[in-house]
Amino acid sequence: ANVWKNCLLEYLNEYNYMAEMASLQVGMNVHHDNIDIQWGGYNDSMINFVKETFINIGKMKNENLVEIFE
Repeated sequence: ANVWKNCLLEYLNEYNYMAEMASLQVGMNVHHDNIDIQWGGYNDSMINFVKETFINIGKMKNENLVEIFE
């Protein structure tokens, strides 16, 4: 799960940078039985940020992540 998390964070790096410019953050913690995702910030676009995060997570399965993984 930690390898997946690190690949995901690298995959979302550019997206997260744009979010940080809008004072939005996302964080993840991997536990033995689940993965927690936390969002934070003071912006009226938080709902879109959460939705787009999940959309990007879904898109990740169709991407070539060999370079990120290595």
